[in-house]
Parts: sequence; C-alpha cells; structure tokens
Amino acid sequence: MKEVKCLGKDDKRQITTVVRSTASGELVPLQLVFQGKTEAVVPKDEDAKRAIAAGSHLTMSENHWSNFVTMKSFVEKVLDPWRVKKCEELGLAPDSQKMVWLIDCWKVHISAGFREWMLDLFPLIKTMFIPANCTSKLQVADVVLQRPLKHRFRQQFNTWQAQQVALQVLGKVEPNDIKLDLGVKELRGKVVGWLMTAWEELAVEEQMIRRGWEKCRLGKIHDSTFQSHAISECLTKGLLANFEPLEDCEEEAAIQAACDVQIDELLLAASVAQVVSTCLEDQETLAIFDRLDMEDAEQAKELDNLDEFDNIEDIEFE
Repeated sequence: MKEVKCLGKDDKRQITTVVRSTASGELVPLQLVFQGKTEAVVPKDEDAKRAIAAGSHLTMSENHWSNFVTMKSFVEKVLDPWRVKKCEELGLAPDSQKMVWLIDCWKVHISAGFREWMLDLFPLIKTMFIPANCTSKLQVADVVLQRPLKHRFRQQFNTWQAQQVALQVLGKVEPNDIKLDLGVKELRGKVVGWLMTAWEELAVEEQMIRRGWEKCRLGKIHDSTFQSHAISECLTKGLLANFEPLEDCEEEAAIQAACDVQIDELLLAASVAQVVSTCLEDQETLAIFDRLDMEDAEQAKELDNLDEFDNIEDIEFE
C-alpha cells in the first residue's frame, strides 16, 4: 500500500467555529473565524453565500481565535438577528422580549468592557455564566454538540478525499503519482460547505439536543414548577441579591415576590465558588455527576474509532 502524497500538509488551516443551541433543541447559526489580517481570507464563494443566507457569520482574526471583536460581531450578526427572527416566528415583540444567553467564564465574556457593551447596546439579551471549570458538565456545546458536529465535518472531508483519489485512479494516474492538495487555498472554501452540511444534519437532531440540555440539568428551564423550585432554592440559600436566606415560614411569600421581579434585577450575589460549593454539598448532585462521567466515557469509547484523522487539522469549537 502506497501513501498518497499531500501538498500543503504543513499549511496552517485551523478555524474556530462558534456553535450554540436552545433549550427547545434548535441550533443557532454558526460563526466561523478564519486566520488572517484582512477580509481577503474570508471565503466568498457559493458555500459562503449559503452560510450567510442561513444566518451564519464568517469573519477573521490574526490567529483564528475568538476575541472581543469577533464576539461582538457574533452578537450583532448572529445572536440578536436570531432573537428577532424567533420573536417574529412566535408572535412576540422583538423590541421588548428578553432572552437569556448562557455563556462560560471566558475572559472576554466576563470582562467589564464586554458586559457593559452588552448592557448598552443589547439590554434585552441577559447574560448568565456557567461556573468556571464546569463547562464539561453544564455547557451544552461541550456535553452534546461538539463531537457529533466534528464527526459530521470529518465525514465530509473523508468523502471528498476519497473522491479525489478515485478521480485520479480513473484518470489512469500511476499510484506513486497520486496527490492530494490540502493547502489553505484549496480547503478554505470547502471547509465552509462541509461545516454547513454538518450543521444542517445536526440541526434536525432536536431530541438529542434537548437531551443535552437535560444532561446539563437545564431541560426543564421553561417549566413553571421547575422555575419556582429553582427560585426557592436560591432564596433559601441566599444566592439572589437583596434577599437573605429564608426560614420555611417566609419562603412562599418571598418566592412570589421574587417571581414579580424583573430578570435583570435578579443578580447573583454569591461568588462562583460559593455557588459551586453549595451545589456540591448535595449528594444527589454528586451522584448525577458520577453517572454523567460514566456516560461520557461510554460515548467516547464508541466514537474513538472515528477520531483517526491525520490528513487535516481539527477545527476548534466553542
């Protein structure tokens, strides 16, 4: 068996893909961050137009990583337009309907500049933070989205790679002369098409996405009983600003008062460390985390054979 020669194998061709979902099982459009100093590195072919038409945003940074600028463009170009579109679909008022954006404690997210910018320009989008070092258990993208999206992307690449070899074989190219061009110019545009196909295939898996939210213990966040219980727990443990820990006899009246307060007034008074510490005192929570660890290990074992992918570098996901 001869090894196929690969051109451009040493080229840097990583991009960052920002993937989000909703508790109802819907995927939010993607943001793709390419590496470069000018907009010239951003694809503008038919696949790029297809991505933009679907609500996705293509941009760039010097090192292909998300940063303060790309995150602001994600809110402007993807998140808020999606919020407005969803309001129109549901018959809600886009100029007054609020949404909660659950994000991790990345340095840009928690920076004063970003939080103030969100408050000034997008006051209807309320940011809430997943406790630091808990994303593997409590961030849906980590728990359920990244592996299947990556797997579908790799399938697209493997299919293309096999087709390129087959075409050369049919063209009577000698085995020793078969080559694959994996350079940046060849793959940059194709990556957009492969990711969009992967995103479209994953988007129909609404039940799987909802299970991911359930696995993060957020599957019932729209249920009024769950909401009342959550507020009760926060009030009892003194985790909401301007509320002291409650005695049992005070709980019902205080819950009703809290339910009447606007969401932007319910600010966490406790530190992340205090919240995590409180949660981990609950033995039921610990048991659930142990079970999730076992499930993660089983899923990883099933997908390990899909991770042999030597001819192209992995995409980074957020």
